[in-house]
Amino acid sequence: MPGPNASDPSAPLATRSPWHRILTGPERSVLESQLPRHLASQRWFGAKARPAARVRIRDAVSLGRSDACDWLVLADVEYLRGPGETYVLPLAWSESLPGRAARVALLEVDGRPGVIHAAEQGSTFASGLLADIEAGRVRRGARGVLLAHATKAFDAHAVGAGALEPAPLAAEQSNTSIRFGDRLILKLYRKTAPGVNPDLEVGEYLTLDVGFPHVPPALGSIVYRPDVGEPMSVAFLQGFVKNEGDAWRLTLQAVREYLARVCARPGAPLQETTSGMPPTSLRHAPEDIGHYLDLAALLGQRTAELHLALAADVRVRAFCPEAFTLEWQAGLHEALSRQAETSFAHLEQQVREVSGADRPLAVAVLAHRGQVSDRIAWLRERLVSARRIRIHGDYHLGQVLWTGADFVIIDFEGEPARPLADRRGKESALRDVAGMIRSFHYAARAGAADAPGSHPTPESAEWLRQWYSSVSVTFLQAYLRRAGNATFLPQEELVLRELLEFHLLEKALYELDYELNNRPGWVGLPLAGLAELLGVE
Repeated sequence: MPGPNASDPSAPLATRSPWHRILTGPERSVLESQLPRHLASQRWFGAKARPAARVRIRDAVSLGRSDACDWLVLADVEYLRGPGETYVLPLAWSESLPGRAARVALLEVDGRPGVIHAAEQGSTFASGLLADIEAGRVRRGARGVLLAHATKAFDAHAVGAGALEPAPLAAEQSNTSIRFGDRLILKLYRKTAPGVNPDLEVGEYLTLDVGFPHVPPALGSIVYRPDVGEPMSVAFLQGFVKNEGDAWRLTLQAVREYLARVCARPGAPLQETTSGMPPTSLRHAPEDIGHYLDLAALLGQRTAELHLALAADVRVRAFCPEAFTLEWQAGLHEALSRQAETSFAHLEQQVREVSGADRPLAVAVLAHRGQVSDRIAWLRERLVSARRIRIHGDYHLGQVLWTGADFVIIDFEGEPARPLADRRGKESALRDVAGMIRSFHYAARAGAADAPGSHPTPESAEWLRQWYSSVSVTFLQAYLRRAGNATFLPQEELVLRELLEFHLLEKALYELDYELNNRPGWVGLPLAGLAELLGVE
């Protein structure tokens, strides 16, 4: 029976042995009443701004045979507004809270005090999932089964790795990744939904179908298959890529070194460009930016190779390229029009709160907002002669690892806020290209802010604009050169330029809304991007 005050997190719940009766028996309703508090406190919970009306345990699956083993719980979260979501919770019970584990609830089992806690910090959880993948084990819950599966690449990378001590990584937010030495990464998807996760789907395709070498090898997976309905992705096992950090960190260091060089010597900054895209020729000598131009070119080449690989195997239906249609283009037009309306409305409401340095730019952008419809009207009228393909979908510098010699592309889940079906859709490859170009813009600002003794001046701002333009055009030229006559790119230069401008505009409008809601001090970045795209003087 529940304790005297089940809604009070400091008051223990109670059950008879075994402890997991609180997950599977009639007592689970009292645990469900405490789960909203636990979820809201976790960094991977993506709906902190949406009050949860109720949490229900969809299913709970034992990961072992003893009463003390870990359990995997799927919890359905219902909100006061908007659609519900399903989260994956590894749980265990101990008489005292172990190590860094997060407490979920106090629970007395046959009068013995103890605590239900998150299990992912313990070695038994990750090692157990790895063993299940290797064995292809099936585990039954009350309403479905957990299916573990090893790919054909497993033996080449993972045999014997179960002896390694698993170590959860601290850096991830939306998921939980657990490392096995320098050999494996096990990613636990915290939010799941019916349908295959594109991270898993794309990873297996690139590893097994086309042999693309610049992604971590896909070694295995775990899915939950309900007795009724579509399977849901739970975990993904990949080979670990030895690296020196992500391309974001690499780029910030390059920006700091660049500023140290150009701002230390006399001379006026180069003339600013105001076109909506990166300029077509470099304005700096290569030595001003240094080796990073070579890296930008390499990243452009690897991005094109990724898209060529994603479009390579027409036998796999989920990856078979599809033609643009006017109907699909009209959907793009409508979606961007809605985003523009939302973003500009938010900017208008908050323009007085925009910092003094950025406020004139905000006012100027608002004055030009009517140009958005003019810039995208062509989408409804002129069919793009190209094919849509599967893409990365959330492509930026943080999604690329630097090994010290090359780039490796990671995390193919797409934008977490988008529905799973949308993230698995086929799109213009230039959406990824635009995402990386906007990431260069952000890196210029962030790298300058981190520079030792940095004091922003009009001159340093101008140098940063020139860095961004030079790096972006180098990346873009290398991408186009490697992609060549690929069918996923329009071969007419004007159409290619207009489509890239569309996706840059799409990204900048999304960023404007995001920064107004989350980081008002950064709103100048998307404003500057929009000003260039809309021709604001």
